Amino acid sequence: MATPNSLPLCERIQRKNTIQRAIEVIILFLLFSLLVYRLLFLNNHGLTWLLAFLCESWFTFTWVLVMSNKWNPVEYRTYPDNLLQRVTELPSVDMFVTTADPVLEPPIITINTVLSLLAVDYPPQKLACYVSDDGCSPLTYYSLSEASKFARLWVPFCKKYNIQVRAPFRYFADDSLTFSDSSWEFHQEWKMMKVEYEQLCYKIEDAAQKSMPCDFTGEFAEFLNVDSKNHPAITKIMCENKECLADGLPHLVYVSREKRLTHPHHYKAGAMNVLTRVSGLMSNAPYMLNVDCDMLVNNPKVVLHAMCLLLGSKSEKESAYVQFPQKFYGGLKDDPYGNQLVVLFEYMTHGMSGLQGPLYGGTGCFHRRKIIYGLYPDNVESINGKLVENKLLEFGSSKEFIKSAVHALKGNTDPPNHLWESIEATHQVANCNYEYNSSWGTKLGWRYGSTTEDVLTGLTIHKKGWKSIYCTPNPPAFLGCAPSGGPAAMTQQKRWATGLLEILVSKNCPIFATLFEKLQFRQCLAYLWLFSWGIRSVPELCYATLPLYCIITNSSFLPKVGEPVFWVLVALFVIYSLYTLSEYLRTGQSIRAWWNNQRMARITTMTAWFFGFLSVVLKLLGISETVFEVTKKDQSSDSTNDNDAGRFTFDESLVFMPGTTIFLLHLTALIVSLLKLQPLADDGHGSGLGEVLCSVWLLLCFWPFFKGLFGKGKHGIPISTICKSAALAIVFLHLCRRTTMGTILVEDKLVEFGSLKEFIKSAAHALKGKSNPPNHLRNSNEAAHQVVSCGYEYSTSWGAEILNPSAFLGCAPLGGPAVMNQQKRWAIGMLEILLSKNCPIFAALFGKLQLRQGFAYLWLFSWGLQPIPELCYAALPVYCIITNSHLLPKGISETVFEITKKDQSSDDVDDDPRKFTFDESPIFVSGTTILLLHLTALVVSLLKLQPPAHDGHGSGLGEVLYSVWLVLCFWPFLKGLFGKGKHGIPISTIYKAVALALLFLYFCRRSTMG
Repeated sequence: MATPNSLPLCERIQRKNTIQRAIEVIILFLLFSLLVYRLLFLNNHGLTWLLAFLCESWFTFTWVLVMSNKWNPVEYRTYPDNLLQRVTELPSVDMFVTTADPVLEPPIITINTVLSLLAVDYPPQKLACYVSDDGCSPLTYYSLSEASKFARLWVPFCKKYNIQVRAPFRYFADDSLTFSDSSWEFHQEWKMMKVEYEQLCYKIEDAAQKSMPCDFTGEFAEFLNVDSKNHPAITKIMCENKECLADGLPHLVYVSREKRLTHPHHYKAGAMNVLTRVSGLMSNAPYMLNVDCDMLVNNPKVVLHAMCLLLGSKSEKESAYVQFPQKFYGGLKDDPYGNQLVVLFEYMTHGMSGLQGPLYGGTGCFHRRKIIYGLYPDNVESINGKLVENKLLEFGSSKEFIKSAVHALKGNTDPPNHLWESIEATHQVANCNYEYNSSWGTKLGWRYGSTTEDVLTGLTIHKKGWKSIYCTPNPPAFLGCAPSGGPAAMTQQKRWATGLLEILVSKNCPIFATLFEKLQFRQCLAYLWLFSWGIRSVPELCYATLPLYCIITNSSFLPKVGEPVFWVLVALFVIYSLYTLSEYLRTGQSIRAWWNNQRMARITTMTAWFFGFLSVVLKLLGISETVFEVTKKDQSSDSTNDNDAGRFTFDESLVFMPGTTIFLLHLTALIVSLLKLQPLADDGHGSGLGEVLCSVWLLLCFWPFFKGLFGKGKHGIPISTICKSAALAIVFLHLCRRTTMGTILVEDKLVEFGSLKEFIKSAAHALKGKSNPPNHLRNSNEAAHQVVSCGYEYSTSWGAEILNPSAFLGCAPLGGPAVMNQQKRWAIGMLEILLSKNCPIFAALFGKLQLRQGFAYLWLFSWGLQPIPELCYAALPVYCIITNSHLLPKGISETVFEITKKDQSSDDVDDDPRKFTFDESPIFVSGTTILLLHLTALVVSLLKLQPPAHDGHGSGLGEVLYSVWLVLCFWPFLKGLFGKGKHGIPISTIYKAVALALLFLYFCRRSTMG
């Protein structure tokens, strides 16, 4: 029979993953095959091929990092019952909770986290809970004060009835709770506890509604006139277990460190270091747990599970810290924002467990205090007084704290008899000047220099030679609150990408840690995979633009369907998709969840991660500093009942601009491909099926942005973001057009030259300004016979007939620019006469000009005045439709007038001289603007995007018909928007017209504001 001392506390289990390894190797082989193909044919293709090769090289490198990370997955099992039999006295644990903003992180969430920590299954005299309030909010303090009173009822209730979910708002929101097997006594206590909790919530909500949550007297006096960014240090003991009673409550301490505008506060890392020093003075426990304010205890035995690993490992070197996974409560069905990270923690983190251990995730982690104090593994057994004396100056100037640090480094804990005896000393160590001339943030505590201070701190621990452990008990130890909207999810991802990239480009780069310190090589690769998130956005963005660029310019970056390597790409896409799908299915996720995560991976990389990359670049250039952005916490305990909860939400942030631009560009590219508006391909290397499929796939990934274009409120992309994205898209299209300028030749045009391929090729070269004659004239002899045959010109555009000759023939202006210039000159000249002494009115009054002849001249000379009322009248239907006002009488609007459709003659030949032409003249700006405005108005009317009408006087059928008629009048301009060469409206004119149209729409919107 096993003795208590022989019972294992934990067990390390190697996971089997032979099939997964084989699939990963196949994917790697396909990636290398594609790269070899690119290299072999690199000289035969242009810039797009080179860019594709560089992007695919990066993807291959990333896959190597992923393979290395997932190659040896390991999991740990813990046995808490054995711990209670083996260990007579459990070690003390200090628990840290951090909050920064009572608006983004509601106090009701914070107090639920605190209550769940106070109620864990662990001797209460061995626990102390410290709450850091970085906002110095009287509301947060008031909430904790009330929660500490409720805890005196809640904690005994949980332990008496062995309640598993010990966060009240989760426990009372559980509809599955029944009383069929419960005693009458429990039923009565449960009802009483629920009433007490509801009263607590009411008090906090009522205080939050007030401008001043409490009277600033007594214990609240210190909060009078405090500023969240400029205030002294405040330490308050909310609850103290003075007699160290086994049935009492753990210590509860409120801490708000000093903040001054002239001193850097280092965000969460600074707050954690203050908590470390304050707790070192008060309780000085050898182990520390830190959680975010929304990370509730879900498994009451969580501390016992952690102690199994910290006390049961072979040596302290094997367990510097124990990290628990981040899982979330009330998660949206099918993870629409891809932020529940189930697969990442299941495979990537278990893979890191087989190396040097998981990274430190910033929450749900148990640390050894002496390791946070900078201890190396080599000094664990040999630490002595001399070594400690050399380190004393690094801890600061507080003698009391230095004494506690010495005890912690030696493995001793001698806390003071009463917490209040250390209050004065805590004010000193929480002072903003305390860390000057010390090693806090560099060699001690949580490290500074990154917005992801947690990962940097974990890296610092690993590079000293320590290892860490990943613990996954059942049920999960902690449950957090995942961001529940697009802006919150993007903010979180941007902060991660920024902080991780900051580490990569700093002196803390894991490559240096491997070369010069004790970070293992494969652990370095795991960190590189993580830290390169921000950089990954650049090749992904580049690769995402390649298909649309190739479609618009009729070039290619993918092999054609007939080439064998095309099936390498197909196999790569299919195998990778099935591989990732299997990972989601094995973790209990749905196919929809897999797709949502695949989609969000593309969106996140090209939006949030890209802005994280830009933030670091700007920091390196000295232009701006990175900012720690607090993620908004959802106060609701369950958002699955909200029908709109899974819909993507937007705000005015620039982070949504790249995604909107990408969507608009791919939509344009597919329209160009569908309407055959591409230029002639050079040497046959035109876009093919591969580019179109890539573009369709990216459109599907960015489908939430399509919905956002037509959404309302928070579900709609703001008009400012759409305008910026449209401008970027137009600039990109202009650049695409510039790259193909001089080579544009629509394929339909080739039919006009006849059926001889040799001549069509020579005509294409001539139109492009090239001349490539054959080596010998005799080689073209046969082709020459064909083009001089009498039947060659049938069904071509060679020659033109002019019937019914007139008596005189002049040279009419050819093309829009010449016609417009002529009309402009006429209008100017005739208006000059009208405004001069030769005005026909004077001639009729004082000369011999007949009255009706004077009217005839007035009609002619007023051409220059006519544009003013016409332009105004043309703008009225646009304005009325957009603002939902009316121009025409309702009598006309209510009568449906049906226009008879006219049949176009089949003999109408599309002849170039008859097609409207344009040039760079500003004279075409007004016509283009009118067309764009009327098209916009008709779209607004069709999609019912108008505001509510005032007093029922909304726009009707008359305004719509008027707008349609004007669009028909300006039909040549519509053709010009898609025309090429002289038959297309110049891009500069389109820019000006779009700007004028947006300005007009803005004024329309302003007129209906409110």
